Amino acid sequence: MRHQVALVQAADAAVLQTPAERDYYAGRGVAPERLVVAGPGVDPARVLGGVGARFRRAHHLDGSLVVSLSAMSYDKGTIHLVEAVRRLWREGRQVDLVLAGTVLAPFSHYLSTLPEDDARRIRVLGLIDDAQKRDMLAAADVFAMPSRTDSFGIVYLEAWLYRRPVIAARTWGVSDVVRMARMGC
Repeated sequence: MRHQVALVQAADAAVLQTPAERDYYAGRGVAPERLVVAGPGVDPARVLGGVGARFRRAHHLDGSLVVSLSAMSYDKGTIHLVEAVRRLWREGRQVDLVLAGTVLAPFSHYLSTLPEDDARRIRVLGLIDDAQKRDMLAAADVFAMPSRTDSFGIVYLEAWLYRRPVIAARTWGVSDVVRMARMGC
C-alpha cells in the first residue's frame, strides 16, 4: 500500500518480517542499512496444549482433517482451499474441512453458490478463542492457508509447533517463512 511505502521511506529505520519484505522496500529506494529483518516468533507455552480429540468430538470429525485459520477471502486462499477439497471429494477422498476466522461477505456469497451437499460438509466456525485454536491445531492432519497477501503468517509457526504440515502459497514473504522452516531456522 502506498501509505505503508511512504511511511517506511520516511522512517529512520524499519524492522521487517522477511527478506522479501526487505527487498521490496529496498527496491523502492529505502537504504538497505535502514532495513532490519527480525521476523516474529511464537511462545510455545501460549500455543501448545491443545487437545485434538476434544476438538474432533465437539465437531463430529473422524477422518483426515484439513484446517485453516484466517479471514475467509479470495486473497487469503480460502476459496482455493475449498475448491481443492471439493476436488478431493469428487475423487472419493474422505477429508473434513474446518475453516476458522472472520467470515467476510464475499466468502459468504461464494459459499451460498456451492451445491448444498458440499456447503454442508464445510465446517465454518467463524471466530474462535485461543483454547479452540489450540485444540483445532492439535486435531489437524494438515494446516492450509494459501494466502497471496500475508507477509509472514504467524499461524504457520503455530501449526508447525504441533508438527503439522502446512500448505502455503508461493508468494511474498510466506515463501521466506517456508524456506526458513525447511532449513530449521
